[in-house]
Amino acid sequence: MAGLLLHVYGAEKEGISSALRVAHNARKDLSPAPSIEIVVQGAAVRFLTESPSILPAALNGVRVLACSNSLASAGLAPSDVVAPAEPISSAVGHLTRRQMAGWAYVRL
Repeated sequence: MAGLLLHVYGAEKEGISSALRVAHNARKDLSPAPSIEIVVQGAAVRFLTESPSILPAALNGVRVLACSNSLASAGLAPSDVVAPAEPISSAVGHLTRRQMAGWAYVRL
């Protein structure tokens, strides 16, 4: 498998927490462990501009990505995203490119 995309769309912080749990469980269940990306789209991106405590210190290689279009809609800039989260230009574009490259997609 090329990788696993976990798509969080919405306004609730719980969506991100759920995706982190799913990523952890997928790492344990899939062998070899695939690359995993959590793509956050919608108003929940605002939680990725707060203290990094929303994300565990050790993400075990899981990338957490914030849609820049969603950031702009929330009045935020890509530079507002707190590491280890990273901004991406567009959730839809990123998801499409990954799926075209063979990544599995799960919407949460």
